[in-house]
Amino acid sequence: MKVLQIGLSSIMGGIESFSLNYFTKLSEYGVLFDYADIYGAGIAGDDRIKSLGGKILTLPNYKRNPLRFISRLTKLLKEEQYDAVHINIQTAANILTVLAANRAGIIPVVHAHTVNAVGAFRSVLHRMNVHKLRKIPCIRLACSQEAGEWLWSAPDFRIIPNAVDLKQFAFSAENRKRIRSQLSIEEDTVLLGYVGRLEPVKNPLFAVHMFEQYVKMYPNVKIKLIIVGEGSLTPQIRNEILEKGMEDSVIMTGMQKNVSQYLSAMDLFIMPSLHEALSLAAVEAQANGLCCLFADTISADLNILETAEFLPLDNVERWAEYIHALAEKPRCGRIAATEIVEKTQFNINLSAVTLLDVYHEAMRINGR
Repeated sequence: MKVLQIGLSSIMGGIESFSLNYFTKLSEYGVLFDYADIYGAGIAGDDRIKSLGGKILTLPNYKRNPLRFISRLTKLLKEEQYDAVHINIQTAANILTVLAANRAGIIPVVHAHTVNAVGAFRSVLHRMNVHKLRKIPCIRLACSQEAGEWLWSAPDFRIIPNAVDLKQFAFSAENRKRIRSQLSIEEDTVLLGYVGRLEPVKNPLFAVHMFEQYVKMYPNVKIKLIIVGEGSLTPQIRNEILEKGMEDSVIMTGMQKNVSQYLSAMDLFIMPSLHEALSLAAVEAQANGLCCLFADTISADLNILETAEFLPLDNVERWAEYIHALAEKPRCGRIAATEIVEKTQFNINLSAVTLLDVYHEAMRINGR
């Protein structure tokens, strides 16, 4: 089976990780993914894609020349005769890929990955296009119930979650020891972790401000904050850390390929995002058995473990108090937590079969 994946960028984010996770698992079933580069900047994880036999097909940048983009994509879809076309979208601001599939006579799989349109211009485009999108024949997917309701409105969508390979993200004492040694973190030091893009929607500055408040409230606790990721806010966060004199207690690692190893080094995990449909990083943290503290703006579908807590973002002191309670008396059994996640839809071994059924349905509908 040959599937064309559309909607990935050159930056390793949630959609990119989602697609690579499923490609890795579904390759065991003989499924091959090709990737359409609609931005002209490459696709994140290209080495992994090529090692699995996939191709990256560069198209004209849809923003610079939308008509040429539609023409080229339509031609590609007609010529290659893919068994399924999987379009990953965040909003209806750009539905050119869906229109091209429709023009090529293909009913695509369209997958919603978020619950909000960031930015005024994008929000306007989303409101203009969303009703058009809902009228185009397609197989409707969403990463969560909330994302599906937001994009599709009607209940006729299926959930394919951001699932993970539990073997890769299970807690490892060996990885914990190695990463802590590399970062010069003593075993009795509590390591508070943030993983994600350093962008406004992810609210990483809240993590820094909250950590500053924690140190003021509990000056005798040995604790450090580690920030794994990078983005447009990286310079601002670095300056904030220097201005506050926290360079010895806040570690910025940049983007890391071996995130699972860093999770094992952590004791607690925080996610203060302004909104999230179904964060892959949050799933990975719980698969690792970490005690997690999420903003209450994040989908309740992420409440996988009983140890997860959801708090409002209007009170950094309350976050500090919760973290202190968890740091003083950890409630998480790291190995047992992985076994719990294994029985849920977030186990890629289970969800990959569901996605495979969707692709078979697409084949039947499109006469492949």
